[in-house]
Amino acid sequence: MFAISTIRDDLLIANLKVGPIQKHHSTSDLVTVIGTIISFRIAGMICIPGEIREQVEQTIEYCLKLRPAFATANVFTPYPKLELTQYAIARGHLNPSRFTIPRNFFDGSVLNFDRHYNVFLTKSFCLLPSFVWFPALWHRRWCRRILYRIPQIVLRPIYELTYLTACKMIYCLRTLLRVALAMAARYVRSL
Repeated sequence: MFAISTIRDDLLIANLKVGPIQKHHSTSDLVTVIGTIISFRIAGMICIPGEIREQVEQTIEYCLKLRPAFATANVFTPYPKLELTQYAIARGHLNPSRFTIPRNFFDGSVLNFDRHYNVFLTKSFCLLPSFVWFPALWHRRWCRRILYRIPQIVLRPIYELTYLTACKMIYCLRTLLRVALAMAARYVRSL
């Protein structure tokens, strides 16, 4: 199993010496090499300081282009003394006196994003695995519009079931459907 954690050259630093996130390979390198890899997953980061909606959509497009076995999105969490956290504070994306580390990614970002954009981010986080498995859901705009209108409380269990199913497939785990549903229900209760 091979994992890709960052896929955005423009936002995640083209010049390794200047930026807040260190990368070892460019996205084009990954696209070139990816054909030789049997199974891999992507955990792309979204909700990065200064990121806009179009860039999140580009991240999803990259994930679809790479065709991984599974993809998730990680919401940037500004831990103290992390270089990217300092970057966010310096550029006004994070108020250091107001933030706490979030309980989970499903509550949105602690960065200074408006409420509507935060909802878009959390829904993108939940929908990315489904988009990768069923690209037509992303490429057909009417499907995408419908999916982004589904309430977060419904998307969360869909995400959990998709994630569990992917883990079962990738790591050859065996889980009864009853256990899978119980796990999804536990996560929903934590909302």
